[in-house]
Amino acid sequence: MKRSNLVLALCLLALRAVPCSAQDLSVKFADVYPRGARVTLETPARTDMTFDLPLSFEEESMRVSGEGIRILSVETSRIQRTGWIPPALASLDGRVRTARAEVDRLEARAASLQQTTKHLQDTVPSSWKPQDLLGFLDAAAKRREQVEQQVRENGRALEKARGELARLEKELSEKMPPQPDTATRIRIKTAGTGTVRLQLWTSQASWNTRYLLDLAGKTGRVAFKQEAQVQQKTGLDWDGEIVLHTVQPRRTITAPELRPLVVDFEQATGRNADVMMSKQALAPEEAGKTVQEETLTDLSLKTRGRASGDGTPARLSVAAFSLPSETSVVVIPALDREAWLTAEVKSLDRPLLSGTADLSLDGSPSGRASIGTRGRGDSLKLAFGKVPLVTAKVEESVPREGTTWGRGKLEKSFTLSVTNGTGTRTAVTVLDRIPVSAQDKIKVEVLAIDPKPARHDDKGILAWEMTLAPGETRKLTVNYKLTYPADRAIIFRGM
Repeated sequence: MKRSNLVLALCLLALRAVPCSAQDLSVKFADVYPRGARVTLETPARTDMTFDLPLSFEEESMRVSGEGIRILSVETSRIQRTGWIPPALASLDGRVRTARAEVDRLEARAASLQQTTKHLQDTVPSSWKPQDLLGFLDAAAKRREQVEQQVRENGRALEKARGELARLEKELSEKMPPQPDTATRIRIKTAGTGTVRLQLWTSQASWNTRYLLDLAGKTGRVAFKQEAQVQQKTGLDWDGEIVLHTVQPRRTITAPELRPLVVDFEQATGRNADVMMSKQALAPEEAGKTVQEETLTDLSLKTRGRASGDGTPARLSVAAFSLPSETSVVVIPALDREAWLTAEVKSLDRPLLSGTADLSLDGSPSGRASIGTRGRGDSLKLAFGKVPLVTAKVEESVPREGTTWGRGKLEKSFTLSVTNGTGTRTAVTVLDRIPVSAQDKIKVEVLAIDPKPARHDDKGILAWEMTLAPGETRKLTVNYKLTYPADRAIIFRGM
């Protein structure tokens, strides 16, 4: 009885001395930035603990703390572990091994069939009787035909299997963390009972914002679904709380310093003008390196979910809300004869991060757009698709010849015909433009705009607001004249 108790005690002592593996660490939460993440890992404390972490985590960024325990010592070193596969890629590695075994099987079968073909080509003994020889040749011919067919079938299968193996090996290689055959070994000695917490930085993570926007055609409300697309290739799966930050933390920070404001004569630009302009453009960025930005300007979003450690994008839900909008049918003849349905949220009740947006109208996909960063109270205007039954046609009224077109002068006149082909009364906004001069010697004179537009800004943009009955066509006329030095040529930008 004493002997068995002694054996049991020795076994328990041996188990206690076995180092922990990296799988014992679980990701408690992660702070993810546009480029990189600060990850917190936890595990129950032991007296003597050893962890092997991928080099995707920066060793110098490590912070070790405990809850309910005292940290006695922390030691780190580099070790080699050839053939290590991260837990996140265990399934893919299994598929690679299965594909490799299939290639080996087919290659072995190809060698066997090749040997069989060689035996079938051996010389027939001269002592055979003619009747035996004829029977043998007939049977051998059939057998050779069967073997040749098997060779071809096996060859096609082998080619396919090799292609699948190459694809899987490439996928595995691309998803592996950096330098997978090397790891950081962390040895921690503790006292007490509780939890060990490790906080480390990794550059193998990023995130961006995605939106799903659906416009209700009857009510004009826009339903927003905001998602975060998180990618991380640390080799460890994340499953828990994730905090998303919009501002990249600075690795080194210095106090801001106001520089002298110097006035000087402008230097004439010469052959190196492009170089000078690029150097001048760098100056604000260099000055900005001394400014701390990671607190007052940061906007953080909290969510929960799972992000695989193999770099596969994870789409995590962040928020869902709806806002009222003003919808309108807009036609821009200079760009397209068909109208667009637009929706404008006049005042946002929350800030929006920049990102891509998948748009739909009454649940039907209509396209994709980019949303820039918007603050609370800003407006947001998007086009949710075409209205092909509302159209505009442009007809030139003044020919490019005679007294209206020549050296030093140009007169242009055109008519816009706007038609409502729908079965309901429709409010339509028509946008067009007249030129604006970039030089004092180019004069633009408006001769006639009929009817008068609702808006005519200093950029030459014209806007008419109208309501058209079903099948109604409205005509708009624009006439303007340009004068300029006869010895100069003009060009139009923005065509």
